[in-house]
Amino acid sequence: MFRFVSLILPFLFCVDYVTAYSTLSSAGTRQSMPILQLPITTSTESPSSSSSVLSPVLQQMVDERRLYEMNLGHAMDTLRKDYSKLLTDSLDFSIYSSDVTLVDASNHIHLQGLANYKTAFAFLQTLVKFFYHTSSNTLSGSHVQHRMVYDFARQAIRISWNVQFTPKLSLASSSPSSVSSSAARVYMDGISVYKLDSKTGQIIQHKIEHVVINGSSVVPPQHVFTTLKEVLISTGTGIHTRNNGGGYGIPVGVGGAWGYTTADAIAAAAASGL
Repeated sequence: MFRFVSLILPFLFCVDYVTAYSTLSSAGTRQSMPILQLPITTSTESPSSSSSVLSPVLQQMVDERRLYEMNLGHAMDTLRKDYSKLLTDSLDFSIYSSDVTLVDASNHIHLQGLANYKTAFAFLQTLVKFFYHTSSNTLSGSHVQHRMVYDFARQAIRISWNVQFTPKLSLASSSPSSVSSSAARVYMDGISVYKLDSKTGQIIQHKIEHVVINGSSVVPPQHVFTTLKEVLISTGTGIHTRNNGGGYGIPVGVGGAWGYTTADAIAAAAASGL
């Protein structure tokens, strides 16, 4: 009996609801069933106003990160342009810190300060222009090839590069001990790692690693610029700058006819533009 009542009771409620609804409809007073109404509040504040307000410390961190990313992009664009003209044209040094350092793979500092850094590259360009072809032709002229990546873990720009120095043929023909230009070329490979300041995004360190000149490794603490100067002068003039006359295994190049008897004299002449 209880089961019968429990089954028929919902049916009776449903019949009563339909009857009542029909009565209201026929009388022209149809009404909707009440619904749950939620209070609606209005606010003049923007949805992001409360979440966009940062503490001074957090805001400073956000501003520093934006500055870093902006200067990082500028540094990569600048280096990409400068490497293509590294041996010949003026470089953009605005991406470097005033106290930038040049170090080797062992972190031994060889140069410090932007002024000394500029002087090193100016001397290199003068030496190359003095003794070597600077044509953009990759077959006959001195040129630089490079590949750039950004190391997110170390916050550094890495550039692997290859440089070819081609002596001037006009000088080679005047030297009694001259060799073919292909044999006298200097090939240099290495990796440059540019470390950036975590706040400003300026380059604070230039590390040169895995340097190989004509198949011979430049092992720290040898100064890469000093070594390159000795190699270029030795190849370009036939005057060896080492006491043992080894010249890093590079054949005698184009020289002898300029009247200079020491590598220091040649370096001074090149630095002064003859």
